[in-house]
Amino acid sequence: MHIALLEDPSIMEILTVALERQGHTAISFPDAILAITACIESQIDLLITEIKLPHSAIDGLDTIRLIQLRRPAFPALILSIYSRSQIAAMCGDLHNVSVLQKPFCKAQFDEKVRFLQSSVPSTPPCKPRLPQPQSARLSL
Repeated sequence: MHIALLEDPSIMEILTVALERQGHTAISFPDAILAITACIESQIDLLITEIKLPHSAIDGLDTIRLIQLRRPAFPALILSIYSRSQIAAMCGDLHNVSVLQKPFCKAQFDEKVRFLQSSVPSTPPCKPRLPQPQSARLSL
């Protein structure tokens, strides 16, 4: 599975390692606009994001909304310090979204990714090209 990461830079490398150990391709994005474009125009299967994005003009929830305008069934995993009820109140209009409250352990993260993987269509409704991880990945 090809997974877009839109998270705090200090967490992205940890998530990348965890996802790659599961056999996924993780592509980190420095801002929401680049992530939105990639999720709409390429074979990205899942977005993992935080709600508050300090280096972006768009937050994680609006990022998902914009992607789902073009790809309505597109799955997303929200990692957040907010409670599930707070997030539910903020994103009731979103579909195919799962929430993982911080802090979480690797087993919880792996379980959520596996759950969302089961919702990915076998034939993505997008162009068969991928962004280059080297150009989109943040250097730490």
